[in-house]
Amino acid sequence: MDVNPIGMLIALIVHQGLGFLWFGPLFGKTWTASLGKTMEELTSPITGIIIAIAAGIVVTLALSLLMSLANIRGAVNGAGLGAVVGVGFVGATTITNATFENRSRTTAWLFISYEVIALILMGAILAHFR
Repeated sequence: MDVNPIGMLIALIVHQGLGFLWFGPLFGKTWTASLGKTMEELTSPITGIIIAIAAGIVVTLALSLLMSLANIRGAVNGAGLGAVVGVGFVGATTITNATFENRSRTTAWLFISYEVIALILMGAILAHFR
C-alpha cells in the first residue's frame, strides 16, 4: 500500500476533530433534539471516543487503500475520491437505512453531511501526502 503514515495521522485527526465540532458546538443541540435525547442520555463519552477513534482508523485505512489501488495523487483528486465515497457509499446507505428505520431526516442529514465533508478533507490530505 502506497500511503504516508503522517498523512494518515493528519487525516484521522481531521476526521475526529471535525466530528467533535460537528456533533458538539456546531450542531450538537440540533443533533440531540433530532434524536429526542439529551447529551446525558447518549453513550458514555469515553466509550464513544474509543469507538470513534477505532472506526476512524478503519475509515482512514480503507480510504488510503482505495487511493492506492486507484493510484490517486494530488489533493484535488483525493478530495474527489472522498466525495464519491462519501456520497456514493455513506450517503446512499445512510439515507436508505434511515428511511426504513423511520429515523429523523435531520439526524441522517447531519451524519451524511459530516461524513461527506470529512471524507473530502481526508481524501485531499491522504492524496497530498502520497
